[in-house]
Amino acid sequence: MQLASAVELLYADQSFDLVVSIATLHNQYCYDLGLSLSETERVGKNINM
Repeated sequence: MQLASAVELLYADQSFDLVVSIATLHNQYCYDLGLSLSETERVGKNINM
């Protein structure tokens, strides 16, 4: 487990089979929400929301 910025993940594209985000979105500024979700999608191989 590692602590990182949700808006700039230091992983290559499609690095993970599964990306889990727990209790994170409600703690972010409104202008960071889109960036966070984009980063989550970028590092995950297949994301189904």
